[in-house]
Amino acid sequence: MLRAAYSQSLVQNALAELESEGLVIWLGGGKWISAKAVVKRALKPNTEVMLPKSLIAQIISTAIKRPDLGYTSLTEFIKDAIEEFIKQHSKTISERANE
Repeated sequence: MLRAAYSQSLVQNALAELESEGLVIWLGGGKWISAKAVVKRALKPNTEVMLPKSLIAQIISTAIKRPDLGYTSLTEFIKDAIEEFIKQHSKTISERANE
């Protein structure tokens, strides 16, 4: 028991030292994360989004499997759909602001 407490104390001291050097960040509740991981996540150019399998299946069957629509991947379709949605709704917001 004394050995476990001593080991835990060593770990806590090491983490505190790493925190003071800016290498780890204390999250509370006994949890820590490396500063490098935080920066990597913040600078990550892409974000993952969870979609229901049924919606993905619908997109594939209605857009990806139709070469005449010009989509070759699920990512390409979703990106285009979101950009179109933003374009349409930003016009609506601008029109309302001018009224």
